Amino acid sequence: MKTNEEVISDFADGIQGINKNVFSEKDGFGRLVLFSYGYHFPIALKLDDGFFIFNKSKYSRTTSRHQSLFIGLGSVDLVRNTDTDGIKNLMREEFRTQAELTELNI
Repeated sequence: MKTNEEVISDFADGIQGINKNVFSEKDGFGRLVLFSYGYHFPIALKLDDGFFIFNKSKYSRTTSRHQSLFIGLGSVDLVRNTDTDGIKNLMREEFRTQAELTELNI
């Protein structure tokens, strides 16, 4: 089984992964989403142009560790920091790039 670090690194590279604590999968619009311990807490959303939307909300010590592992990759370009409700709302919108997100004006 992959480690948390491997699943999170794979996510940043656009590869789906899973272990017992953290997983990534495609949403209804084909974008990759990283989750911590279930669908209730999306950590980040990967856009097709390589940018990420990051959930800055705090939930638990272990989820904070998953967030830190993601940010610690150093090679991620954040287009937006938001909270849990914000990222869930954005996941309901159809856009695949930073430019499309900007056009939505949300």
